[in-house]
Amino acid sequence: MAAEEYEEVVSGGGLKLKGSDLGKKKKKKKKSSLSTSMLDKEKGKNYAELAKSFIESSASLSKQKLREEGRAMSMEGGKEPSSSTTTTIQDGDDAVTGVKISRVEKTRAEIKFEETQKMRLLEKVKKQALKTHKDRVADFNLRLENQSEHFDIPKEPANFRPPSPEPTLIQHTTCNGTLLQIRLVGAHPLWGHVLYPAAILLSRYIEHHSHHLFPLHQSTTVLELGAGGGLPGLTCVLSGASLVVTTDFPDPDLIKNLQLNADKNLPDSLRHRLIVKGLKWGMKLEDEIVLPKEDEGGRGCSTTVSTSGGFDLILLSDLVFNHSEHHSLLTTCEQSLRATTTPNRPTPSLLVFYSHHRPWCVQADEQFFHIAQQRGWLCSRIIHDQNAGLAFPNDSGDPAIRGTVHGWQLTRS
Repeated sequence: MAAEEYEEVVSGGGLKLKGSDLGKKKKKKKKSSLSTSMLDKEKGKNYAELAKSFIESSASLSKQKLREEGRAMSMEGGKEPSSSTTTTIQDGDDAVTGVKISRVEKTRAEIKFEETQKMRLLEKVKKQALKTHKDRVADFNLRLENQSEHFDIPKEPANFRPPSPEPTLIQHTTCNGTLLQIRLVGAHPLWGHVLYPAAILLSRYIEHHSHHLFPLHQSTTVLELGAGGGLPGLTCVLSGASLVVTTDFPDPDLIKNLQLNADKNLPDSLRHRLIVKGLKWGMKLEDEIVLPKEDEGGRGCSTTVSTSGGFDLILLSDLVFNHSEHHSLLTTCEQSLRATTTPNRPTPSLLVFYSHHRPWCVQADEQFFHIAQQRGWLCSRIIHDQNAGLAFPNDSGDPAIRGTVHGWQLTRS
């Protein structure tokens, strides 16, 4: 662009093109705030004049209010209103007399208390003010060293939480009259504190079919998942199983409870046939289980039990209500069940017993079997008992549905 096209250069570095209106000034924007415009008008006045105008404008409103308050106080206690003072604002040679403000006189104790508080505050400020930056950093580091890892959170009192429920003991009599005492944990988020009707009915089924499940002169191994109190696993040992591995989530309370039930209900001649292990669903049990043992001299030693060949029977008692774990349960079963069928031995299978504790979740419970069929399992119904009883009597839902136990047998296709 040619230089002659510019008429002039305005101050501030801006350029005006030729033909633009240089003489026209931009209008200033009006300030929308009322308080700002008032301050602009009053600019140049001194503080006394501003205070005077403010007090005069509010005197008419506050005067009547003060009279009413004083009249109310005198009527309530039969006393005269408290003493009043006249407020005066002094600025140079000008003085503005304001309205009378009611002021309640303080007692000597209140005055002394305020003075003491002020003295303490001054001493504290003075003490901190005399410290250098290095001293303050040292104090801060010392305070951090004295704090606990929980940043000095107050400890809970002994009676802050209710005590945990005590373990319960439930008696179960087998078909041949043996009395079993099943210990259950007092409470547990994984529902290990309940002896389910499905577990009782599964134990009855094992007893009635023991001649087929555990044939004589045959070594039969059993894996129990989500055992809880471990009643079906104990029944397998008493019915002739050569080895039973009872498992539950590797929680110390659950595992200890299973060990106590095994020690209490199995005679010494059969105790070695039951092993208690922690196992997460979706995982495979180790091929070799090392068991602590004592020799004849009382010295510690160990023995190894091999499960690499898989188990002949896997027990699932009331586990299908864990809808999110259906795939994990089947994965563990597929990895743990014996793969081949041997003559004169029962076909490797799963026994799945359960109840619909939530009638509105029937389809979600039965989804376990649809998934199993998709993964190549054959599912056959073997039990349908409508008189099994309720695991949770106080829950909502049709008791006829909740009190029915269903039993299925799953085999590989």
